[in-house]
Amino acid sequence: MSLFKRQNWHVLIGDNIRRIRTELGLTLNELSLLSGIEAANLSRVERGLRDVKISTLAKVAAALRVELPDLLVPDDPDLAVPADTNPFASGDGHLPPGPTRDAKGYDLDVD
Repeated sequence: MSLFKRQNWHVLIGDNIRRIRTELGLTLNELSLLSGIEAANLSRVERGLRDVKISTLAKVAAALRVELPDLLVPDDPDLAVPADTNPFASGDGHLPPGPTRDAKGYDLDVD
C-alpha cells in the first residue's frame, strides 16, 4: 500500500525542493553553490524531469537545512495518508523529526 495518494515522486520531490528553496529566498545558482550540484541539474530535478539519487537528495537537504524526509513527503495534507493508517506519521501526515545530519551523515548544529 502506498503511503501517499500522489504517485509521481519526481514531481513531489521537485515541488518540495523548489518550495523550500524559494521560502529561503535562494536562487538555483545559490543552491547549486551550497549543495555542489549543477544548477541545470537542480532545475531538472525541480521540474520533475530527472531521476535523483538519495546521495544527491541528502546534499540538497543539507544545503536547505532540512531533513531528507522533508523532501519526500507532500506539503499538502490532502495528499498524505491519515495518521491512523500511517504508523510512521507524527499526526499531521508527515514523518516524525529525526536527527539533523549533513550529506555525509555527521550531526549538524542547527539553530
